[in-house]
Amino acid sequence: MAIVGRWSWGVAVLIGAAVSWVAGCSGQPLIVSMAGGKPGSGYDRISEQLTRSNERVVGVKIQDSRDSNGSRDNLDRLIAGKVQFALAQLDVSRDSLRQGKVETVAILANEYLHFLVRADSPLKTLADIDRRRVAVGIQGSGTNFTATQVIRYGGLKVDARTPPLKEALSQLKTNQVDVVAYVGPLGASTTIQEAISGDPPLRLLPVPAPITNHLSVQFPESYQATVIPAGSYNARRPEPPTDLPAISTGTGLMARSDAPSQEVALMAWSILATARQFAPFYPDLASGEPQSLLQRGGIYMAPAALETYEKGDPRSAWLRFIEENQVVQEYLLVLGLSSAAGLLVTWWRSRRSRQLVKLSRQALSEIKELHEGKIKGALAAAQDLSERYRLMFIDGNIAPETYEEVDRPLQLYIQSCQSSVEQADRQTLQETVNLLDDSEALLNMPRSVANDRLKELEDRYAQMLVSGAIDLMAYLQFRQWALAVLQAKNVEADPVLASKATGAIEA
Repeated sequence: MAIVGRWSWGVAVLIGAAVSWVAGCSGQPLIVSMAGGKPGSGYDRISEQLTRSNERVVGVKIQDSRDSNGSRDNLDRLIAGKVQFALAQLDVSRDSLRQGKVETVAILANEYLHFLVRADSPLKTLADIDRRRVAVGIQGSGTNFTATQVIRYGGLKVDARTPPLKEALSQLKTNQVDVVAYVGPLGASTTIQEAISGDPPLRLLPVPAPITNHLSVQFPESYQATVIPAGSYNARRPEPPTDLPAISTGTGLMARSDAPSQEVALMAWSILATARQFAPFYPDLASGEPQSLLQRGGIYMAPAALETYEKGDPRSAWLRFIEENQVVQEYLLVLGLSSAAGLLVTWWRSRRSRQLVKLSRQALSEIKELHEGKIKGALAAAQDLSERYRLMFIDGNIAPETYEEVDRPLQLYIQSCQSSVEQADRQTLQETVNLLDDSEALLNMPRSVANDRLKELEDRYAQMLVSGAIDLMAYLQFRQWALAVLQAKNVEADPVLASKATGAIEA
C-alpha cells in the first residue's frame, strides 16, 4: 500500500506540473535579468545577441540595464542577487568560481588584452611602458584586473590612470597618457575600432611570450597565449601589420550556483541552438563544434548547462508535443481536475493515520502513568489496547504501515512488562524458599524475637500484595504458614499469651 500511495502522489505531481506548464504557455513569457555592458561595448553586443537568441528559441525575455562598468561590476551584481545572469571574464571570476559562488553557463568569446599607443609613439615593446602613464581601465573593471596582472607579473612600474575608456582614448590622442589598456573580443567594440582607424591612428603593442606563458601556467583556467591576427582592426593600414603575440581570457556567461536549473538549461539551449550567431565574438563558432567550444576553458560549468550540451533541448519531447496539441492540453486539464478528488482522499487518509499514531502514543503514556508500579495491571491494559488495534487492522480500518507504527511500541512495552512479571515471580519463589528455611530458626528463637520476625515478614507480604508482585492466594498461604509457626512456638505457653500472639499476627 505504501508503494501504491507513493506512486499516486508521483503521478499527481507530474500531472499538476504538466498542467501548470501548459497553462503557462499562454501566459506571460519568462523574464530574466542580466548584467552586460554599456552601449557600444563588446559586452553590450553580446547581450543583444543573447536577447535575440532567447526570444527566438525559448521565448525567454532578457532585461539588461546596460549601465555596467564591466566584469567586476557584473559579477558583484550577480553574487548580490541583483541579476540572474552576468557576463564576466574568467580571470575576474576565478576566485568566485573556485569558491562555488558562481558557475559558467557558456563561453561566449575570447577577450584579448590590448595595449594601445599612438602610431607615432616611440614605444615598441611592453617593456617600454615602464614608468609611463598607462590608462588601465576604471576601478573594478575586467580591463583593470587583467592589465594590472600583466603589468605586475611583467615586473613593470607604471603611473596607473583610471579614466573611462572613451576619455582614456581621447587623452591618448592628445598625449595626456602614453598607453591605454583594453580587454575585449576582437573587433567587438566599435569604440576601439574607430579609435584605431581615426586621426591620429593607433597601434598595438605585443605581450611578450614569457609573461603570457607564465600566467597561462599559473592560472590555466583564466589565461591562454594567443595572437591578434594581422589586419584585425585595419586592412588598408594593416593593424596589426603581422600576427601580434597577445594574451586572452574567456568571456563567460555566469549564473549563481543556486540558480534554477530550468533557467540555466533554457539559456544554454538558446545559445547552443544559435551558436553561429555568436561567431563575431567567438570566431571558432563559425565552423567548429558548438557543444565543445561553448565549454572550452570553462572548468566550473553549471550542471544544467552540461546536460543541455549533451542531450539537447531541455524541454522534453512530450512537453513540446503537449504544447502543440490542443486536444492533449484539454485532456490533461480534465485529468488533473479529476485527480484532485483522489488527492483529497489520500490526504484525508494520511491525516487520519497520523492522528491514530498520535492517539496510540498518548494511550500508552496513560497506561504507564495509571499503572505505575503495578506491572500486571499495566500488562493487561497494554494487551487489551493491542488487541483493539489488531481487530481494526483485520477490519481494514488501519493501513499496514500505520498498524506497524502503532503496534510496534505496544509490543515492546508488553515484552518489558512480561519480563518484569517473570522476574517478580522468581523473586516470590525465592522469598517462599527463604521462609521455609526460616521455619526452624523461628522455632528456636525466643518468643518475642519470633513475633517481631513474623510481623516484619507479614508487612513485606502485605506490600507485595498491594503492589501486585504476588496474588491473594500466595498471601493467604503465607498467613497460614505464619499461624502454624506461631502455634508451634506457643504450644507449651500460657493459653492467654498464645491467644494474644495469634491476634497480633491476624491483626
